[in-house]
Amino acid sequence: TNFEKIKNDGIRILVENWSYPLRLSLFWMPWIDGKGIEHLKTIKTLRHLNISGLTHLEDKEIARLIQSSGGQLTYLDLTRIKNVGTHTLRAVGQQCTRLQTLRLYACEQFSDEGLRLMAKGCRDLRHLDLCGAKGLSDKGIKAVAMYCRSLDTLNLTW
Repeated sequence: TNFEKIKNDGIRILVENWSYPLRLSLFWMPWIDGKGIEHLKTIKTLRHLNISGLTHLEDKEIARLIQSSGGQLTYLDLTRIKNVGTHTLRAVGQQCTRLQTLRLYACEQFSDEGLRLMAKGCRDLRHLDLCGAKGLSDKGIKAVAMYCRSLDTLNLTW
């Protein structure tokens, strides 16, 4: 099914009329940008959020979304959002303390420091996908090993 006709305004309408959303997937809808994501900030009940492939999002836009509505998240997929960086990962570490799964597949911009900020706050993380993280070094892996003691799955391929 092709959902290219659902734009930022459609996201606003959805959010305004959805009482208690728990799971939301906007997988590979790259035409949704920061204006569309802005509407999600009012949702406080999300447990599962997949915004993978929303390639037009900026690091600070994602961070603002997580800061306002990430407190209940247990699953977050940011796959292929090229601008995921320190702002986003800091917000994840500060707000997503219940997070169990974080997918950062093909997110190439974040650094060891961003990963450390995330790991420090997400100590119950069980699944972490870092496939294609080009800026990652031993320092980042050390932070994950030190803080994410519940980790079952770590993807470092590519």
